[in-house]
Amino acid sequence: VVLGDVGDNLAAGMSGGVTWIWDATGNVRKRVVPPEIDVSALDPRAPHPTYPQELQDLHTMLKSHVDFTGSAVAESILKR
Repeated sequence: VVLGDVGDNLAAGMSGGVTWIWDATGNVRKRVVPPEIDVSALDPRAPHPTYPQELQDLHTMLKSHVDFTGSAVAESILKR
């Protein structure tokens, strides 16, 4: 889970897995490398076909982050 800015070459060297990024500036798609990385917006009404528990897992991680750090960003996402 990334709740801040990302640098260039996001996902370079990644060989599978999921990364959730809070894209407050709308710049993430421009920074993803390589081009075969699938970047999509999370839609709470349409679970991901290969990761149906995605929303629950993300909620758990954000809640834990709020509990441990008091993150206002994570808390605002949970309230959406």
